[in-house]
Amino acid sequence: MATVRDFDDYEFNTSTSGEGMFNIGHSFTINQKDYINDQYNFVYYSKDLEERKFLIPGSLQNDSFPIYWREVHLPFKIIKKIKGDTLLLIKNKKKFIFNKIKNSDF
Repeated sequence: MATVRDFDDYEFNTSTSGEGMFNIGHSFTINQKDYINDQYNFVYYSKDLEERKFLIPGSLQNDSFPIYWREVHLPFKIIKKIKGDTLLLIKNKKKFIFNKIKNSDF
C-alpha cells in the first residue's frame, strides 16, 4: 500500500500539467507521491466572477464562495513552504495567494 503524506508537512515548488480540474477527491498525487489535506487546506476568494472563471472555467458561482486550490484547472505551478500559511498558485503568469484554513472551519 502506498504511503499517503500530509500535504502540510511538505514543501513544493512544482508545476502540474494536464487539463481540467486538478483534484477534488480525498487524496491527490504530485510528482508521483500521494498526499492529503488532513487538517488544513488552502482557499482563495476571487475578486470577481471573471477571475473565478479564469481559475475554474465554466463556474457559475459568485465570487463570495472560496476556491480551494485543488479546484483550479490545470496547468499551474504551486509554491508552498512546510507548515506554511499560504500557497502561491501561478496560472498563465498570474499569481494567486491561497490562505491556509483549518478543515473544521469549513
